[in-house]
Amino acid sequence: MKTIKTTTETESSFGQIVHAGRLYVVKNFKVIGVFFLTFLISLLIAFLTVSSSETVYSSALSEFELGQISDKTIVADVSLPADGDYPIEVIAGEKIIRKGFPVTEIALAKLNKMAAAPTYIDYKTFSYKILYMMLLTALAVFLFNISLADVHVSLKEAILLGILFIIVYGATSFGGLFLSNDRAYTLPIIIPATFCVILVAVLFGQAHGVFFSFILSFGVLNAQTENIVPFLFVLASCLAATRIVKKVDRRLDLVFVSLLLAVLNVVFMLVLKIIFDGNVNNIIFPLLMVSLNGFLSGILALGFLTPLESLLNTASVFRLMDLSDLNSATMKKMLVAAPGTYNHSMMVATLAENACSAIHANALLARVGAYYHDVGKIEQSEYFVENQTGENKHNELNPRLSTTIIKSHVKKGVEKATEMR
Repeated sequence: MKTIKTTTETESSFGQIVHAGRLYVVKNFKVIGVFFLTFLISLLIAFLTVSSSETVYSSALSEFELGQISDKTIVADVSLPADGDYPIEVIAGEKIIRKGFPVTEIALAKLNKMAAAPTYIDYKTFSYKILYMMLLTALAVFLFNISLADVHVSLKEAILLGILFIIVYGATSFGGLFLSNDRAYTLPIIIPATFCVILVAVLFGQAHGVFFSFILSFGVLNAQTENIVPFLFVLASCLAATRIVKKVDRRLDLVFVSLLLAVLNVVFMLVLKIIFDGNVNNIIFPLLMVSLNGFLSGILALGFLTPLESLLNTASVFRLMDLSDLNSATMKKMLVAAPGTYNHSMMVATLAENACSAIHANALLARVGAYYHDVGKIEQSEYFVENQTGENKHNELNPRLSTTIIKSHVKKGVEKATEMR
């Protein structure tokens, strides 16, 4: 009986999990679809990178040297005619290299020809990238939708995250093809990860910035598996940027953030160079460039924030600071037309801000929300008790009409807020 009961309970628990998963997918299918599309585009970039890299049959060309005794046999499965770039023919079924035999000059030439041909794609490496990106996509869905940190994204936010990830992943993947000298220390120069993380941290919050820092860093690691330095540099720079912008409350403060990131990037690069190479040879140019990368990240973020705030309609710290200005036209009008409502809003703002500060919630958002929560009373301020100095106008009205007027301030407030967007 116990066995039957345990089996039934297990099946019931499994059914509940399946049902919860189905409900989650139905509720968030658009956001999940965006992440899946990002996954597919990333795979396309990975495929183009693999098909363009200097590999053949999952082996790097650098593994083979003239006269070296080969530890594997490579057989051509496609015939390749001689051409201007590689005036040598490859015949299908031909053993290019034999295990236990030395690598000849002709064999090296044929390997180079095979690696350059689009028919010789490194499918083994590509399959690894597919599995890696599947796990990374699952991690992104978890972090930005069902994580314990209560971090959720809307459809527009998911689209922006996907675009930023593709930009960073593409820059890392294709940048690795064009940078040949000391790639580990020159590649971070062109990776715009810090810029992307600043945008996410300012627009959506620090938790989003931290999570996105890890997602971008692991994406960089996938794009450049042979070098761990770009991964570590991007992770350090992004986490530093996320922490720094937490203290920023004015747009111009991003200029100082840019300067600080320029210095920190130099420090990160120096530390990584010393740890992995044990010297600082040929590091001047990379240091200058990563410093420029950090500086431009903050400056570019400053330029992109305003249009993105309007497009996404997000309550970023900068936008909230703009709205908290009591010299704005709306607040001035409230002070003149509805002084009682104005004082009430100030009191509510103080209470809400203190309460949020005590529980570590967003105090600035609460304060701004309190400022504007009664803007719908401005047009008919005399019908609300806090603005009345004489007789109550509701005494002369039908109770139904009186109720309608009181309730209407909510609708008018929403309309007023919509006009201010």
